[in-house]
Amino acid sequence: MRSLKLVPLILAVGLSVASHGQIAFSDASASLGAGNVGRSFGASWADFDSDGFPDLWVGNHGRVPSLYLNRRDGSFLEVAGFVWPGPVTDTHGAALADFDGDGDLDVFETTGGTSGHHLWRSGPTGLVDEAAPLGLGFPGARGRDAMWLDADDDGRLDLWLSHANAAGLLSRLVLQLPSAGTPVFQDVTTQAGLTVATTYAQLADLDHDGRGEVVVASAVYPQAVFDLPYVAGSPLVNLLPGLGIVQDPTAFALESVLADFDGDLRTDILVLKQLNNAQLLQRSATELRARVNTVADQRGFSFDTASPVGIDVYPGGLLDGIAQPDLIRIGAAGTPATSFELLLDPANDPSVIGTPPHETTDEGVWIGYDPVDQTYEVNVSSSRAIVINFSIEGQGTITNPVAVSIPAVMTDPEPNFYLATDQGFVESRAQAGLDQGFACPSAVAADFDNDMDLDLYLACNHPVVNTPNRLLENLGGGVFQDVADAGGAEGTLEGRADSVVSADYDVDGFVDLFVANGDGDIPFWDGPHQLFRNQGNGNHWLQIDLDAGASNRTGIGAEVIVTAGGISQHRFQGGGRHRRSQDFERVHVGLGPHTIADVRVRWPSGAISHHIGLAADRVVTLSPTPACGLGPEIALALALLGALRRRPRTG
Repeated sequence: MRSLKLVPLILAVGLSVASHGQIAFSDASASLGAGNVGRSFGASWADFDSDGFPDLWVGNHGRVPSLYLNRRDGSFLEVAGFVWPGPVTDTHGAALADFDGDGDLDVFETTGGTSGHHLWRSGPTGLVDEAAPLGLGFPGARGRDAMWLDADDDGRLDLWLSHANAAGLLSRLVLQLPSAGTPVFQDVTTQAGLTVATTYAQLADLDHDGRGEVVVASAVYPQAVFDLPYVAGSPLVNLLPGLGIVQDPTAFALESVLADFDGDLRTDILVLKQLNNAQLLQRSATELRARVNTVADQRGFSFDTASPVGIDVYPGGLLDGIAQPDLIRIGAAGTPATSFELLLDPANDPSVIGTPPHETTDEGVWIGYDPVDQTYEVNVSSSRAIVINFSIEGQGTITNPVAVSIPAVMTDPEPNFYLATDQGFVESRAQAGLDQGFACPSAVAADFDNDMDLDLYLACNHPVVNTPNRLLENLGGGVFQDVADAGGAEGTLEGRADSVVSADYDVDGFVDLFVANGDGDIPFWDGPHQLFRNQGNGNHWLQIDLDAGASNRTGIGAEVIVTAGGISQHRFQGGGRHRRSQDFERVHVGLGPHTIADVRVRWPSGAISHHIGLAADRVVTLSPTPACGLGPEIALALALLGALRRRPRTG
């Protein structure tokens, strides 16, 4: 990004090699500068200043975003205040790419409100919003997510959008057309026959033909798997019925990780499910937290105390939330509240005593006190969907919290783990050691210990509180084991985990993590940004920057096979996308003890290039130029590998 190259950078790079051992992280959050605390809703790694080191964008949902510029010495410089022109919007994540092929990174910012999306296109004077002029604003669409991809194989990046307007959750495909000057986009949603619901989408190769498909997430996962490329005038074909995936209709898919976990060069699927959206939790002897959701009914909780109590009610900013404090009624007379911050003292204010009269579908919050039992009762009722948060502080001890129609004890849902086999995708969570509960809204796969298989890191929370994050080490063959304390990356208990994104930010060959802790609604979103540095070990590695040319500079849609020591590993360049977040697009592969690797790339154009004898422990840039001097034995072996990769499935 030309405007950001004016920012002074410290050029020294410190590399270190640790001894062999377990996966270990250290908290490097201080390198981000002063703590950024609050709502986040998505984060993305990308190289804004084209210096080869990942920078970090965080949407900050309703606040000025964060843009952490990597100073190449392990520290970052927060520059959003200098380069970002605004405005503050209801941001639901961003998709980052050099869509116009000019060498500068651009940011498509998805907006959940009605004002429309933003396309921050970089240029000589900085970032300029060109969404509306290019027809990409879609005001009123209430965006949920976005993804750059080359849907029609013309070398130009297109947009897949996930919306939630009055008609429900919608998928939208917008093509970038040939243009010698100003970019031109065309909405082809109708022509593509898109009618499926979507909350986010990813690009992955699920039919194992070396090409990407669009995998759509919604209440049932996957909602659809659309074959590419898109052909003008023809609807996209949904491949889902032929993949053998038995959908789980009982749980909303909150996050998904698409990668080859068992090392058979085929993409497997991990699906994390949404937890119940309500909870009553006693945080201490004097503190309660509650999140109550209703759908044409009444739900609530009670607790005992003999002392005055403060009850803060948080309806603001919530979908269909009440907006006036007079909808809070107190005591037998149903006295309207004048504030969302209540101090209740029945000993000195008898109006608090008794139960407010109401029907279970009346709109409001109803609070009463029984002086005999010393019990407060709090209920939320409505004829429609309402979500209300409560923060309760007692001046004395609070005892006996009882939930009514909301969970008092959280039961974390087990994930779905679909393993690719010759018979299609088979649910295999028990065999993989994943038959346990996970309440985690975001996850990444990476070879954190460079031992030649993909591990998992999960950012986790409950509705009113943060919970420790999880690190699952792949023991080989797609069997996972919990790493104690997440290898040092359990994270804060403040706020609520929102998004985790991965990148080797210090370019030492070991993948690091960033976690944003601003998920959900006030007051439980108040968590910091956290950075965890991988301390590494003695294993070797290779990192690959793909350059497919034109506007697809990072080779989105390319398939990469890396072979070292007779072991082949599969990576698919899906742009790093997962739910409202983006991992760094550089392809990272652990090589274990091996120092030489061969790489085969199937490019989005269909061209195949072979790169033989690449030295380990470095970053290489590959383009669709076939290697020269390939011996007949090596050429034959690579051809056989390609044939095996595309063998027909049986059963």
